[in-house]
Amino acid sequence: MVIGLVTMKKYKILITGVNGSIGTALYEELISRGHKVSGIDRVPNIWYPERQYINWDLNNRLTDAIGIYDVIVHLAANARVYKSVLDPSFSFENYVTTFNVMEYIRRCKEYEGKCPKIIFSSCLDKETKAFTEEGFKSYKDITTKDKVYSINLKTNKLELKKVKKVKIYDYDGDMINFIGRRNNLLVTPNHRMLIKKLKDTNLFFEEAKITCEMKTHFNFPNTKISCGNIGEQFTKIYNKNKPIRSIKEPNKINTKDLLYLIGLYIADGTADKDIKYIECKSGYNKEDYLKRCFDKKTGQYKRLEKKGNKKLVKCETRRIQFHVPKNDKARSRLIQILKDNKFKYSEYEDRVYLVSWNLYDLFKETGFDVYTKHIPKKYFNYKPEYLEQLYFGLFDGDGNKTRTCLTTVSPQLRDDSIILGFRLGFYVSFYKSKPKKVLFIKENRIINSKCAFYIHYSTKYVSPQYPAKQKAKTKVMHYIGKVWCLEVENNENFLVMRNGKLTFTGNSRETYGNCPDLKGIKRKEHEVNIQNCESPYSASKLADECMIYSYNKCYDIPYIVFRFSNVYGKYNDKKDTVIPTWIRNAKLNKPLIIYGKDKRLDFTYIWNTVKGIADSIDQDIINETINLGGGDATSLVDVAKFIKNYTKSKSKIVYLPTRKGEVQMYHADLTKAKKLLNYEPTGKLFGFVKEMINGGEY
Repeated sequence: MVIGLVTMKKYKILITGVNGSIGTALYEELISRGHKVSGIDRVPNIWYPERQYINWDLNNRLTDAIGIYDVIVHLAANARVYKSVLDPSFSFENYVTTFNVMEYIRRCKEYEGKCPKIIFSSCLDKETKAFTEEGFKSYKDITTKDKVYSINLKTNKLELKKVKKVKIYDYDGDMINFIGRRNNLLVTPNHRMLIKKLKDTNLFFEEAKITCEMKTHFNFPNTKISCGNIGEQFTKIYNKNKPIRSIKEPNKINTKDLLYLIGLYIADGTADKDIKYIECKSGYNKEDYLKRCFDKKTGQYKRLEKKGNKKLVKCETRRIQFHVPKNDKARSRLIQILKDNKFKYSEYEDRVYLVSWNLYDLFKETGFDVYTKHIPKKYFNYKPEYLEQLYFGLFDGDGNKTRTCLTTVSPQLRDDSIILGFRLGFYVSFYKSKPKKVLFIKENRIINSKCAFYIHYSTKYVSPQYPAKQKAKTKVMHYIGKVWCLEVENNENFLVMRNGKLTFTGNSRETYGNCPDLKGIKRKEHEVNIQNCESPYSASKLADECMIYSYNKCYDIPYIVFRFSNVYGKYNDKKDTVIPTWIRNAKLNKPLIIYGKDKRLDFTYIWNTVKGIADSIDQDIINETINLGGGDATSLVDVAKFIKNYTKSKSKIVYLPTRKGEVQMYHADLTKAKKLLNYEPTGKLFGFVKEMINGGEY
């Protein structure tokens, strides 16, 4: 069904069910004719997975965010006749989806002169990613199950907020690029920027086009935004699994020292278990030994002579190594912390070694190797002055001397370091290095390095705008492609990244514009014989047509109703329709099943169908019901025999009784199609079937 909104020469067209076989082919045809085409579907395109579309279930009410279109081609439908017989609710969705489409058009017409039209406000380009709880995500991967980082403007705290809605549009127009050493945003002119004036802590929203014209300097948010409040002087670190006779070690540690050690371990630490079997001096196992050697009078353990039969005893230790060379800047601070907190350790030229059950579990929480290292979330609940020590430990291990650049190969540590930087009041950006070969001169060998992330921290803000160089730092550029935004719970802002530079930005809100003039012509009456309904599916399609006719009569909405018949061909290869199914089965020598030996149907090659739809749009035909078919009723027995013979298959043709709800005889009358569209189906069924078999398009 084609429902028109306005009459123009080059159309803005929306296809529902765009990822089906007909929708996929029609998309190509309309694009080739110069139309601007968008699509809606609730499933991805199996032939072109990268093709962009609006992910929307038409069982839900269409919102104004979908946009205004000149023509809507409504192809979305559950089109399995026999399945509709088994479960009638399967076809009820057809009526619901058509109703939602018609209601959307009616609302547009009802607001003639005031029609709500999305003007792509608060939108970001496709290169921009949102910073979620699980890391950076592209707009294609974000769902309403995600949470994004956001600033609470009242408390100035960093929070995780739910995504209420993901909005994706096609866009063709100007966008504003804010460029600075600490930020890079490409936004639509009506985007809501979250900014503050210099020497002012109050954040506020301003449209991008107004922000671009500001003569004074402005900043993006960088306030210390920590939601943590833990700040005890000492932290207990007792490990319940520690053996009774293990090495004595402290059960608490200075909290700032602990966080420094956590940071240094993430950067330069390793830990492992050491298990040894040594001679059992008493001959008893652990339980017997404790019972026998405990003196109730003194309350102490006494030494026993060897009387038991146990020869060996299992000894476990927890080894921790900080790979900090003797001349490294972090060695002196590390040794001082271990001394102050009374940990026993050993120093070597290239590392510091200690045994600690209490520290082992804390350190292993941060990851198992360099590629999985991360900052456990519980540490973000500490006050900034404590988090700062973790930051010092990280940078003393993997950072530069000025503590402005951190290096890691762990994507999760990259994300955690960014959050750490924001909570400590830094402007944060990063870039990813490419793999390369590294020469180690002393060892005389070359290794292939992997990708690394370089995270930069700065307390100074470099504004994207200077009065003398304003045009150079903020530029307007034309953009064609996808734009997107989120609706975020409560705070109306979220953290995004573009080209490795991070910025807090406002979330989505609709603005309104005028709807185009909606004009149509009174429809011709069509009589529908409801007694011809063979199945719930056919009933749903007749109901759809009746609804469209009524909307034309009541609301003056122009339409074209097309009646297709057994479309086959390209993009039909992964579906369970009869011709591609028989071709697959014939090649595998499986039975070719026919439900109804006398069944004759009108088969239509997909490009004939698509051409008929596209021609009707180009010729401005409205308010008509048109059959698009192949022009001939063909016996299914003949088709099955042809496929079997042509593929030289050993398959058997099996005849079963007709299934309920299926049409036994159909031959489309193409008189109107030929008259209005000059429609002439090209080729013959068996010729196209040969092409499908030879070309693999089944």
